[in-house]
Amino acid sequence: MQVFNLDQPTHKPEWLDPAARTAVFKPDGIAITSDFPCGNGRHFQRTGAREYKFRARAGRQPFTYRFFFRIDQTGANPGRPLRFRVTDFKMSDPPVHGRDLAAMISYDQHEWRALPSGDIRTLPDICEAESDYRDSKRAYSVEYVFTPNRFPVWFASPLPFTAPDFQELLEHMARQPGWEAASLGRNAYRQDIPIIRYQGAPNPAHALFFTAGQHPSEIGGILGLRGALDAFLDLPEATRAQFAVHAVPVVCMDGWLFGRSVHNAADEVGVNLNRDWSDFNAPETRAVKNALFTARPDVFVDFHNGRGDTVCRLQEYGLTPASRRFWEEASREFVSPQGPPVLKDRDLPGMCVPELLRNGWAQSAVTFENMLTVNPSRETYLANGRALLVAVVKTVLKE
Repeated sequence: MQVFNLDQPTHKPEWLDPAARTAVFKPDGIAITSDFPCGNGRHFQRTGAREYKFRARAGRQPFTYRFFFRIDQTGANPGRPLRFRVTDFKMSDPPVHGRDLAAMISYDQHEWRALPSGDIRTLPDICEAESDYRDSKRAYSVEYVFTPNRFPVWFASPLPFTAPDFQELLEHMARQPGWEAASLGRNAYRQDIPIIRYQGAPNPAHALFFTAGQHPSEIGGILGLRGALDAFLDLPEATRAQFAVHAVPVVCMDGWLFGRSVHNAADEVGVNLNRDWSDFNAPETRAVKNALFTARPDVFVDFHNGRGDTVCRLQEYGLTPASRRFWEEASREFVSPQGPPVLKDRDLPGMCVPELLRNGWAQSAVTFENMLTVNPSRETYLANGRALLVAVVKTVLKE
């Protein structure tokens, strides 16, 4: 297996100020840092006893709704509440309380517990974003209260997909017969973009191509892809032999590692990779495009998070009648506690799936919006990915 370095590269973005990502507050004995892979949180300030505010915006990205940092305390004094307010959350539409704002705590970065929704409060009347924050009037503050049982404690929103999580996925898949993990290409920071590949028979009849992490904070999408791979491993050997599989778990590697919400880390603003499928300005989209030319998949699925829905979504884009029938059939085969996904139409300039279809790079393509949950459970996200994979395989083999 190729060895991937999933730590932050030696060369870091100029806008990523390490000093702003750490703080020590002696009156409370509290120390905070986000200066680690995938960390986010900066400009921490103490506003009262065990009360703090911070920013989540990394550089000048227009959207931010992600943080991930570690809290330590000197002296034995757990069991008292901590209050944190993030001052510059912003999305293109108002927040969905309890889903978009769900936060997690962990004592080992493996087991995560969701904060009750009653401990989360949106403060739309407080806008502390910088004056040049694009459309700053729509920024909002969110307050979280929780009581650690011990220290250190990690605090995150949304549920994080960490560097150890990614390494475990790559090693797990590379151990399976017929699978390999390789580099799809490199981004602007010369980081590898891992791709996981499988080929059953020498000339399999069908090919599947999955991407996730075009928006690096959309962990439900990344875990949905992981669930799809797990489900494929559970298929009978004779079924697997009919397929080739190509999966890119995190397309936006630098955005993921440097704490971005939507954009990559090419510069202070960054590129929304899911709007770069007509111009191909970014090395990430060019690398995926080249792999698609080779794979020519029957089915392409781009995994994301949904927003504001209580079910998963299959977002399709004026498909041909045959392709529409395919996805309607796949929806009927989808078995999940949340029920079948909803089919929706959406077509924005430069988006991945419409451009794939317009150029004939896949026979069928769809964006799978994995449902956000009030209690962000890894198992829920994995289960939805498993359900989609089983539905797709059944539908492909029926044709």
